Amino acid sequence: RSLIEVPSTLRMLQSTESGIYEVTVRNLRYTGTEIRNLPFVSEITISQIYRHGHFIKPSGDTAIELNDRLIFTGSKEHAPLIRQALGRLNTI
Repeated sequence: RSLIEVPSTLRMLQSTESGIYEVTVRNLRYTGTEIRNLPFVSEITISQIYRHGHFIKPSGDTAIELNDRLIFTGSKEHAPLIRQALGRLNTI
């Protein structure tokens, strides 16, 4: 149903150049960073954040938290690198 309401989503799903991805944030470097300040924000669109058992609709001023699950769209070229950067377990 939502694909009918948002036809661009269907076009994106059928595209061979982009896809929908999920990553759990484990990299402390990005925690506390607002979405608008992520270094790769121009390469992706974060559509949902799953945080503490609830989905939230993010905006540019939404800060990323440790263990957030980000649902995002992006190119098949850039998405693996972004998932690796956000999901990298570290201590800063």
